[in-house]
Amino acid sequence: MLKSFIKYLIYYILITLFFSCASIKVPGGGPIDKIPPFLLANEIIPSSNINIKKNQTIKLFFNERIHPNTTLGSITVEPETDVVIKTNNNLITIKPKDEWPDQFRIFISRKIADYFNNNLAFPIDLLFSRLDVIYNKQIKGTLFNIDTTKIYEVALVGSNGSIFSKTETSINGDYNFSGLKDHPFNIILAIEDKFSDDILSDIRNKRYGISNRTISSSNNPIFISDPIYRAKVNNVNLINAQYGKINLSNNTSLDVIFNNKEIKEITKKSKDYLYFDHNFGDSLFISTLVNSHIESYMISKTVLLSDEVLDTLPPLIDIQYAHGDSLLVQFNEPILINKDLEPFYFVNTDSSNIAIDYLYLNPKLLYLDNTNRFKIINANCNGITDLALNPLCDSLLLITNIPKDEHSYSYGQINGDVNYNGDKNLIGQAKKLNTGEITRQRIINNKFNFDKLLKGDYQICIYEDINPITSSYFSGTLEPIKLSAKFSIYNRDIYVRENWSNSITIQLK
Repeated sequence: MLKSFIKYLIYYILITLFFSCASIKVPGGGPIDKIPPFLLANEIIPSSNINIKKNQTIKLFFNERIHPNTTLGSITVEPETDVVIKTNNNLITIKPKDEWPDQFRIFISRKIADYFNNNLAFPIDLLFSRLDVIYNKQIKGTLFNIDTTKIYEVALVGSNGSIFSKTETSINGDYNFSGLKDHPFNIILAIEDKFSDDILSDIRNKRYGISNRTISSSNNPIFISDPIYRAKVNNVNLINAQYGKINLSNNTSLDVIFNNKEIKEITKKSKDYLYFDHNFGDSLFISTLVNSHIESYMISKTVLLSDEVLDTLPPLIDIQYAHGDSLLVQFNEPILINKDLEPFYFVNTDSSNIAIDYLYLNPKLLYLDNTNRFKIINANCNGITDLALNPLCDSLLLITNIPKDEHSYSYGQINGDVNYNGDKNLIGQAKKLNTGEITRQRIINNKFNFDKLLKGDYQICIYEDINPITSSYFSGTLEPIKLSAKFSIYNRDIYVRENWSNSITIQLK
């Protein structure tokens, strides 16, 4: 009986020890580790990176344990070589399945992390050679307008879209290609996160940047911009039989108007609206040219719609804002106005109704003459309806709380000079950092003046005006390959105070 008990006790102890040692866990207690791991450069084996053996095992020691799951897909070899990678505590070993090339580059992504999920602060780039020499042409640069919580991959790309070499940026946006020979590199392409097998798809779905000059050894700045997304038609949502919205896959929509002769010409003058004389018994083919921030493209889709839509909701005033001597009033849907019913007026001091001139800017936006700075505007609701003839209200609507004219606000300003010897027109951009709001202006005679900035911190950027679609920064394309615009970001953020002027000088090379 005693022997059985002792045998059982030994068996229990062995099982407990086995399972307690089977996995490595983060030690408990103490302060939280927020420091990234780093490679112990003096403890790399072999100690010399030349004349290595053809099947040499490369041993890389870190200052702390590396989580083995993070090494999956995070270590690459150029030129491409089949290797065996093992991770054991703070040691990573890399060995060829066959043999090493004459010269090769081991690249380790910042995605590698310790057990506290701290990623590397810098990627690791190591060169080795089986010969007694190493070629090491380098290309360096920096990414701007980045999210420091993200990792960015950078690639050298040829004219046919092929990738010659890849690297990553540091946490500060710096990148470096090493071990290069002379290759026909055309551009440097940067992607937020990781390249897929289709770089054309990458720049349409991820933030990206393309180089803006002939590639040099050290001066290769890249501005990261929004993807060149090409939207598709999701569906058409009819509000009533004459008005609807074409919903796109980028969470935007196009206003579309059907069979309304009164508003047809107004619609055609606005690029943001589509108009169709359409028989709802047939399918509708939608085909129109739309713009991204840097290019134009066609969207098309065939849909079947029913005009049996019951709309009993009145139109609403969405926004009203003053601009100089005018008041702009925007509705939530297109409106019709009966000119004979004096739709807008104010009451003067002797109680007479004085008509207010108005003008359609588009089917939902009206200009009202506000020369007299009205405090109250009367809207005759019977003369203002939506396309389903629902009136704005039962009888009379008072438009009050008219926003103050912009001249009543207190502003600060940032002005200055641009040192630029190029032949392109320039655009200046002031970005309010706490809101992301952007103010742009064209640079005249290499001078700029942002004179209506609200209080806050601003980033100032100057760039070449080469965008054929909008005034926003041109981030480059791959179809065809076009370099991005040259730019310069002022080296510090600027705090703007009310009634205060800041003067700066920016170099754009």
